[in-house]
Amino acid sequence: MDTTIFSKAPCRLWDYMSGTCEKDTSPFEDQVISLTEAASKIASENASLCFGIVGMGTLGLTCRLYVNAMLHKQLQLWDRMSKDYVILHQFQRATIIPNLSPFALKLETYLRMTGIPYKVDTSEPYGPRGKAPWVQTEGRTMSDSELIIEHLNRRFKKNLNAKLQHGQIGVAKTVQIMMDEHLYWGIQLWRYCWDPDVVWTKIQKVPFHTAIFGRICRPTKIANMAWHQGIGKHTREDIIKIMEKDLRAISAIIGTNKFLFGNEVCETDASVFGTLAQVLWAMPGSPFEKFICSEVPNLKTYCENMKAAYWSDWDQVLSNEKIYEYTSVIDKYK
Repeated sequence: MDTTIFSKAPCRLWDYMSGTCEKDTSPFEDQVISLTEAASKIASENASLCFGIVGMGTLGLTCRLYVNAMLHKQLQLWDRMSKDYVILHQFQRATIIPNLSPFALKLETYLRMTGIPYKVDTSEPYGPRGKAPWVQTEGRTMSDSELIIEHLNRRFKKNLNAKLQHGQIGVAKTVQIMMDEHLYWGIQLWRYCWDPDVVWTKIQKVPFHTAIFGRICRPTKIANMAWHQGIGKHTREDIIKIMEKDLRAISAIIGTNKFLFGNEVCETDASVFGTLAQVLWAMPGSPFEKFICSEVPNLKTYCENMKAAYWSDWDQVLSNEKIYEYTSVIDKYK
């Protein structure tokens, strides 16, 4: 046992200061000094950490404010342009199809069908409500493809359903819902959950780090959304059978027609094409693509008819030789 502690015990602070006691530190004092130094070090490190956090927060806030300011400026520019054009905000072009979103392809096809002048922006695909695609028209922002089409019909006095009979209008609405709310989920599940490598490596034009992040996070998001929608609660085999029934149904309605109800398009043709084009051209190797080619080839003919009628520049759009970008006319609005 160390008796040094006890031998130095009578030594008090006064004795130490007066020099009557050995000027040596006891183990207790060593511990106090060590604790003091440790506390000072921790305080110093915490101060550095706090300053670092505050600095990073300030930098992040500054960057965010700058981005918001630039976005606000860009929105003002788009607002001015939207008096002459419909500004269509959507995802960037894919490698084999103008857009991987059935709703974006549907909306752009509708604009071409009606001849409404438009420009495409891919820098801000998500609108104020967090939905894509979205548009600006006459300084007004709108989301949801169906609501957008209804508004544009009123603004530009368009009616692609004018020649449809009452029963055909009902059938057209049913088909549109089947495309947008049913077959859509089969596409999403196959593309992002069951065979995601194809879309991230061969079809979608995204940076490598974005593809990795999407490959990790997207499947869970899509699976959860499909589960809450209801169709995701079925097995993969059952979902494929459900989608095949949808394809047979639309095939029976189209029959030998050039378009949905004959030789003239209706509004729902945009929705049908926007969805079927995904299955036929943007899901290589999927059972849905094989089913169309082998069991319901009239759907392939239908898609080719729509493409020839309204997407004659398809290959040019994909190669960026001729792309409907707002940048082509942006200078005169600055």
